[in-house]
Order: sequence, then C-alpha cells, then structure tokens
Amino acid sequence: MIKLTKKVDDKIKWLVNKAPGEISGLGAGRIIDGHFVVFEVYVPKQKCSAASTVIEDQEINKANYRHFKDGHGPSCLFHWHSHASMRVFWSETDRTMLAEWMAGENAYFFAMVTNKAGERLGCYLQNAPVPLWLEKVEVNVLEEGLSEDEVKALEVLYDENVKTFGEDIYNKITSFSEEYNLPWDYTMDMFDKVETLEAKGASSGYIAKVVGKELKRVEKNVKSQAQGDNSEGYSGKWKK
Repeated sequence: MIKLTKKVDDKIKWLVNKAPGEISGLGAGRIIDGHFVVFEVYVPKQKCSAASTVIEDQEINKANYRHFKDGHGPSCLFHWHSHASMRVFWSETDRTMLAEWMAGENAYFFAMVTNKAGERLGCYLQNAPVPLWLEKVEVNVLEEGLSEDEVKALEVLYDENVKTFGEDIYNKITSFSEEYNLPWDYTMDMFDKVETLEAKGASSGYIAKVVGKELKRVEKNVKSQAQGDNSEGYSGKWKK
C-alpha cells in the first residue's frame, strides 16, 4: 500500500487543480511497517499540456540531488502525475515512462496517477529478485493538512516550474505528431518554438499561422518520403 501524508496529499491536490491540463512530480518516501509512506513532494521544471507532462533528464537529476541532500537516499522512489479530468489508469505512455525509470539503478519504484476528481491509482515495480509490476496498489492518506503559508509557497513553486501550453495549439501539434508518427523530440521542438513566440509577445493568431505553415511543410515532406521521393523529410528541427 502507498500512504501519503496529509500534507503531501494536499500539495498534490492543489497542484493538480491549479494546472489546466496534466502535471507531474516526484516524491520522497520510505517503507514503514510494510507500507511505502510518501512524506515530501518535488515539482521539477516541466512542460505541461492537456494530455502530457514532460520533465527533462537534467531536471530529474536536480530533484534526485535535492532528495539526496535532504537525507532521503540517492534517488526518488516515487513518481506522481495527473490525468487532469480524465479517469485514472496506466496508459501506454505511462507504462513506457515507468519502464524507463526502472531501467536505471532503482531496485523498486512506486508511482501514482490522480485527477481533479481526487481519484488515485498506485502501482509498484521492481527489478530484483524477479521483475514485477503491480498496477493496482491502494493509496491512502494520513495526518494533518497544509498551512496557509505552505499553500502560498506552492503557488510560487508552481509559477516558477510549470509551463503550460494552450489547449488548442497543443492539440493541433500533438494530433499531427501522432498521425505522422513523428519523434517526441520534434514535438517538444515545436513547443519550444511556441514558447519563444509567446515570450516575444506574438499574438495567438500569428502563432497559429506559424505552426500551421510548419505542419504543412512536414506533411508534404513525409508524404514525399512515403512515395519514394528523395526530397527532404523530417529534419528534427523547424525550418528556418
């Protein structure tokens, strides 16, 4: 069983309800009386949208270093993320992500998916002595809640570390990438371009125009490749 302290549960609930789409993070915990008790939450810098949340490796490393400096061991053994308003379940994307976590040095790992309705679903993975995946682990809550000052600190943490993308432009980019089976790196490159334009004060109409032009270019090249043409295909970067 996974047990969250009341403060951890309150933090995660606040962050999940604050985010317009998905959001994710890590946690510090240890096994006590046969249960994995989570007593701290980390929120690395990340890029979030209506149906995805991405934390780069360097940000995960920073969270693990803080985990170590706090005296909790070399790396975080708990990951959490939200499905926004969707039901809680382990999607193929979730399973791939968790498999990557277990490809490291962790002997075991716990994770939780939650949503704005407050539903929770836990899971347990281990590498040794035999590979094991338990995808339905009960999650319970303990102890007292957050103080007013702790809520204010969460607001600062969220504003500093969570970058969200507009749902319409996100859906357009993501649907296109899935339709043409483009690498995730390219999708993230597109998000970075949108972020740069937003920072420069570009209007939503202009951003939509730029994104539309880029998608048409890639669509043309991908179709040309499929027909055996030697024209330029996916390059991994936006055309300058």
